Amino acid sequence: MPDNQTFAAFQDAFGQPPAVVARVPGRINLMGRHVDHQGGNLNLLTIDRHLVVAANRSGTNIFRLRSDDPARYQDFEFRLSDIPFEPQKNWKQQVTGPRLAAWREEIPLWARYPVGAVLRLWHELGDKVPAMELMVHGNLPPAAGLSSSSALTLGSVLCANEIHGWRMSRERIIEVTGEAEWLTGLIGGACAPAAMMTGSPGRLVQVGFFPFQITGNFPFPGNLRIVLANSHDPAVKGLDARNEYNWRVATYRLALVLLRIGRPKWFGPVQHLRDVRPELLGASKSEIYRAMKELPIRITRAELETRHPEQAEDMEPVMVGHTEPDGGYPVRDILMYGLAEMARSLHLGELLEAGDILQVGNWIGRSHDGDRVSSISNGTRTAWRPPALTDSYLEELATRAEQGDPQADFTHQCGSYAASTLHVDEMVDLCSDVDGCIGAQIIGAGFGGSMIALVREDAADRVVERLKTAYYEPYNLQPDAWTLVPGRRAEVRAVYS
Repeated sequence: MPDNQTFAAFQDAFGQPPAVVARVPGRINLMGRHVDHQGGNLNLLTIDRHLVVAANRSGTNIFRLRSDDPARYQDFEFRLSDIPFEPQKNWKQQVTGPRLAAWREEIPLWARYPVGAVLRLWHELGDKVPAMELMVHGNLPPAAGLSSSSALTLGSVLCANEIHGWRMSRERIIEVTGEAEWLTGLIGGACAPAAMMTGSPGRLVQVGFFPFQITGNFPFPGNLRIVLANSHDPAVKGLDARNEYNWRVATYRLALVLLRIGRPKWFGPVQHLRDVRPELLGASKSEIYRAMKELPIRITRAELETRHPEQAEDMEPVMVGHTEPDGGYPVRDILMYGLAEMARSLHLGELLEAGDILQVGNWIGRSHDGDRVSSISNGTRTAWRPPALTDSYLEELATRAEQGDPQADFTHQCGSYAASTLHVDEMVDLCSDVDGCIGAQIIGAGFGGSMIALVREDAADRVVERLKTAYYEPYNLQPDAWTLVPGRRAEVRAVYS
């Protein structure tokens, strides 16, 4: 740094050079999807594509946001006085409330990320954030599941922190960035900024949340590579995607509330879903499976209010930001996915370090099965449905766990989170058929975007070629698959004073 293209674009747009430039990489979560907001561990690495954010003080009270692609990302300007936001009030209540949500829908989607950063910093610091001029460009593809939106939010936070000399800690920057994205209407965790702030060349970094902490740092095997491929199904965080995302997060909370009703003795040590583990509860796997039998397969809001009216007030904040899924919330499916994914993500680094690559591949496959929406049957792609979590199925799992069957472990279950797409499933299956592919899966929050294949080094070119000839060319899509190893974390520095 500084990045010459960003420097020139900033000078042209604002008539002065930037004070700071932040370079933020895209990220991959090798294991631990959809569980960061439940306190689960994530296994993270950064990639070799970046978003670059340049900024300077505005000198006025106007924030001015620009992109190097104005035809796609239109210019946006705002004043803090324009926004129906009160920094002293609860952040989550405001970003999920009607006033701020209505204002949000009037501004360009891309601008909501730096605006969210500004408002969350204002809430954090208690003083108005001085206005900035901000320019964005880079080669990190948008809506590809690589967290370009988080990169934009984090780049904005890093630039503001550097310009104004706030000296926020890495941990606070991660938490603030994760919560800043809530302005978009997605109430998620801090997986992406955690990866971007902790990535290390040749290493897999494991992190945990509540509080944020680095829980492991493992060498990425030198004989392995990651093939990253863009499906070109855009993972756009519009209204429909926000709804699908938010009701799944709400289902986690529902499952935890219902477990508490059925097993109150567990809830001394249980603060988050990640705590529902045999070693913390003093309970066996079979007891947890049998506790799941007491939960409804699905439950509607009306049924919840009728059966458990005492929970209605506590659940009210969880029920905002989405409409109820058809047939009610799939409690058992989502809970099983979360418990299984958290069990896998907790121990993935140990498997890599031990060289148990076969088991790593098995876990990646089960993880993707939990997100699948389709599979191949007799040469035809059909709708995918994992085993139904009936009472009899859960009782069978409990019995097998008591008998010591390793396949009854949570790491071998999948549940059903169902956030993949037909095209991503197709790409995963194509990669999995190539000799030397260890495992393949969707990445990111889902509903489009990219997938990855963990492969042996000598198989990487074969996997890329397979995707080119069997996916990109038949669909007349621009090939966008490449090979990588873990890269560097985000960087920010002053370039002009």
